[in-house]
Amino acid sequence: MSTNGFPAPNARGVIYLVHFSGRTNQNRQHYLGFSSDLERRYRQHRLGWGANETRKAIAEGLKLTVAQTWDGTPTLERRLKEWSRAGKKGFSGICPICGGNDDLPPDLARDLGRPSMRVCRSESRSA
Repeated sequence: MSTNGFPAPNARGVIYLVHFSGRTNQNRQHYLGFSSDLERRYRQHRLGWGANETRKAIAEGLKLTVAQTWDGTPTLERRLKEWSRAGKKGFSGICPICGGNDDLPPDLARDLGRPSMRVCRSESRSA
């Protein structure tokens, strides 16, 4: 942990993608974060004590699901956010719940590696 309360840029932890059950008033459906303790941080998000975006989602009655995780660093999380902002695409293209199929730039995909956890929506079919 650095002196400002944020993790050091090269700290090891988990990059996580949270999927909201609907869109917020600001038309957002995802949040990307980093934590060295995902269980604790996810609990904070669900209780409305997390980042502004997840607090808004909770206040609007939306449910949160950790859709995907990668082992990584705050620097890698920032690169993923910058990639998303540069394309003005959000994270639905890499969200397994949304069925995203965006290809990350090769260097970012290589550095992220395979997801350490993925949640995929299962569709039930009526006979």
